[in-house]
Amino acid sequence: LSVALNRVVRLEQLSLTGDDGIKGHGAPAEYDPEICCSRGGPLVSPPKRPVRREFMSFFGSLNEDEAANLPNKFMNYLCEKTRADTGFLLMKLPGSNEFVCHYRGDRILHEPVCVDLEDELLSSVINSRKGVCMQRPSEDHMKTISTLLRTTGKSIQLQAAASESSTEFETPLQVHSMLCCPFFGQSTGCLIGIIFLLNKRESAKFTQTDESIVQECMLYTLPLLRYSLAYLNERANTARSDEMLKVAGSIFTHMMDLTDLLLMIMQEARNLTKAERCSVFLLDRETNTLVAKVLDGLPTSPHKNTQFTTSEGRIVTLPEEIRLHPDQGIAGNVATTGELLNIKDAYKHPLFYRGVDEETGFRTRNILCFPIKDEKNGIVGVAQLCNKIGFPHFTHADEELAKAFAVYCCISIVHSLMYKRIQDAQNRARLANELLTYHMQVSEDKAEWLTTCNIPSVNTLLSNPASFLSIPREIKSEDDSFLALLGMFEDLKLINKWRLSRRTLAHFILMVCRGYRNPAYHNWIHAFSVTHFVYICGKNLPLAGKFLKNIEFLALFVASLCHDIDHRGTNNTFQLQSKSLLAALYSSDGSVLERHHFSQTICILNTPGCNIFEHFSEKQYGQMLDLIRDIILATDLAHHINISANQKQMVAHGYDVNDEGHHQLLLALLMTAADLSDQTKSWRNTVGVAELIYEEFFRQGDLEKAIGQNPVDSMDRERACVPQLQISFLDYIISPLYETFVRLFPQASAVIANIRRNRSRWKHILERAQRGELNANGLQIFNHDLIDDAQYPKNGSAM
Repeated sequence: LSVALNRVVRLEQLSLTGDDGIKGHGAPAEYDPEICCSRGGPLVSPPKRPVRREFMSFFGSLNEDEAANLPNKFMNYLCEKTRADTGFLLMKLPGSNEFVCHYRGDRILHEPVCVDLEDELLSSVINSRKGVCMQRPSEDHMKTISTLLRTTGKSIQLQAAASESSTEFETPLQVHSMLCCPFFGQSTGCLIGIIFLLNKRESAKFTQTDESIVQECMLYTLPLLRYSLAYLNERANTARSDEMLKVAGSIFTHMMDLTDLLLMIMQEARNLTKAERCSVFLLDRETNTLVAKVLDGLPTSPHKNTQFTTSEGRIVTLPEEIRLHPDQGIAGNVATTGELLNIKDAYKHPLFYRGVDEETGFRTRNILCFPIKDEKNGIVGVAQLCNKIGFPHFTHADEELAKAFAVYCCISIVHSLMYKRIQDAQNRARLANELLTYHMQVSEDKAEWLTTCNIPSVNTLLSNPASFLSIPREIKSEDDSFLALLGMFEDLKLINKWRLSRRTLAHFILMVCRGYRNPAYHNWIHAFSVTHFVYICGKNLPLAGKFLKNIEFLALFVASLCHDIDHRGTNNTFQLQSKSLLAALYSSDGSVLERHHFSQTICILNTPGCNIFEHFSEKQYGQMLDLIRDIILATDLAHHINISANQKQMVAHGYDVNDEGHHQLLLALLMTAADLSDQTKSWRNTVGVAELIYEEFFRQGDLEKAIGQNPVDSMDRERACVPQLQISFLDYIISPLYETFVRLFPQASAVIANIRRNRSRWKHILERAQRGELNANGLQIFNHDLIDDAQYPKNGSAM
């Protein structure tokens, strides 16, 4: 021991280098005789040799195999020698600028607490660069102490160092005195750690002798403490790496479904970093936008009010899909720069948007946002974690973990997308084979006839064809419908204006006709009727070149002809329930059938001799396809319901021809009005169409029953009350739609009178059915004579 003490004395005389040497408020024997800590007063002499021998005895006992016990011994020694009730130690994490609190007296905190050095108490101690003694700390200082010791009020939640149990207990603590000693690197002058001692026993305050003991102890034990912390930190990193490898293995088992994969990725990222919430955005390269695929731990949906069953069996409403430009918000900044962002105070960051917090009541405290990059350093997506649990902000270790985790994320996401593309290609090939076996090529003789014939006036094929009261279903034959379409193109001056080839147009019309299957309602004659309504609008309303651009009206006319190509007589819900090929291809984007109709339109345009837009410039062609896509997608009633309020608002405030958003709303309004126009025609037409619709509906209901599903009333031939269903449809869909339409275009007011007349008659039929005079269940209602005008009140007479 004597030899050891002599060596220590020699070490004191040497100039220590690096952070292992310390300087705080001087070496033990270099005190200012005029100052005692922060209180002032006479100098207390440094400890004499017996104290040194006792200390060296303690120093020699630091031979624990378990590094975690060294700080415990150190704190126990200081508390014993200074007669403090308890104390705790803040140390700088190796390789970072973060400070953590691991230890309190002889106990280990359940989790290390990350420390904010900008706190008033800590910053005052650091700035003083010397020990600070306090009596009865202020309320603000007590909050800091409580935070450091993981407290709630005056209770300290701790865990026994020697116990393997995770059970936490509470110990009340009243602080009447405190000693804070900061220590700095000798060469760098950087802060290394701070020791806090609380509650001097048998005295009202700590003395400079206590401070000297702390300094002497730190002078010789600091390297060991730092090595101990480095070891613990490395052990924690190793444990995290092992955990991440396990996570990576589980991630790669979910690659067949991108949504499941993203949910798994963000759940594991949240667990690894102990975050409250998580979100992930994928980069859509076509539109150069970030698309939120997971928000707050839930998958997003392209539609509002979509229901989702969680893994725990809970039914929740999914958040609506959000699209961000790369220059918007925190996620956009990370996607643009490719650099990780660790935001310690979200509300002070200029890119943070508080509106979501204000709307939801959730408070975002801190954010860790990191890029997901591919092997070429390109951005695949961005992940965002909010609110570190138990820490004031995300740590440097979290940043390193996120960077490593992002590599696994990218590999799995890229492979999942590739798998999806392969699946799509296989499904398209199967669907193409199915279509080829169903459809035949058009007759060249018929194409030649339609190319070379004189284009007749539409008046010769339909009665009063430009009137909203005209009945397109009265067309006599399929060939007459081809001629009538040519006449409409000619009458609207679309052939000459857009330099459409007669031969190409003839092939296009014939191919579109061949593209329609023959279900009861969604067939070629339905497409012809819808196109005819657009023709009526073009003849009577200020559309082409006025409310709409000329290219928009052409797109509307063509889209109306193609909007239901290859309709199978079943709706989107059935496609999803039956897990059809169409659902496999388009379910992730929503509007399954509508996307298929647009895809078939593109197939026809790509067929040799059928591209009526072949003379368009590249810009015009791209614009035309975008317009046709949006117009066909607008025929999804779910889409119409979502935007109907916006359409009403547009009409109420006045249509602005310079507002692109108004153009989109008007095109959707015109397309939906055309698609449902059978409800605005004569009573005879309305009844005939209703029979076709319910025949198709009930066939779907039969298919649903065959696969074990329970169809809704409107699809169940045994439960459907057609008059009641028709009245509901007229009240909730048809009347609001055409009231908006007529408010914008009063020239079409005749349709409102027809709708009211038709509703009145369905109401009359329902009342008779309720009295038992008619059987209104299923298709049996159509076995009765519903056409005879004499049976209806005069205010419901035919028009």
